[in-house]
Amino acid sequence: MNADCKKPISSKTERNIDKNHANHGIGFYIAIMIVVIIPPIIIGLAMNNSTKPPVYSISGRTFSISTEFGKKVDLSNIKSVQLKNNPPKIGSKLNGLGLGNTYKGEYSSDIGDITLYVNTDITQYVYIETTSGLIILNDQSVAKTQALYNELNMDINNKQNE
Repeated sequence: MNADCKKPISSKTERNIDKNHANHGIGFYIAIMIVVIIPPIIIGLAMNNSTKPPVYSISGRTFSISTEFGKKVDLSNIKSVQLKNNPPKIGSKLNGLGLGNTYKGEYSSDIGDITLYVNTDITQYVYIETTSGLIILNDQSVAKTQALYNELNMDINNKQNE
């Protein structure tokens, strides 16, 4: 009996409450699993793919950067290539990915707007001045970064001499 209104609580009402809360069915649990489990898996896979280093290649007259926010640059549009030990001071992200020590995409910096493909744990950087702006990148190690710099320099000099 309900003490406030002196009416008995029917057993039918109790059964309806129990049915609504305890007997959701398998579809309800599948929906909960989809909402709780699937998004973290997708986010984890995206983060894993985003931190993979870019793949650089030179084919014919084109330098390609294959990664998220990658691009292709015609070698004739490259004004200069320099190897430096210090990156510029990175400002805000304009369009790209900044995750831990990995920066890919367009950023503002103390030297203007730049395009980055860098891992700041690697201490050498290739600065590529193009007709459309500055690209700063590095590879998976200092040795690979130096090799990329040498290859770019050689290909640019060969294209200019043709």
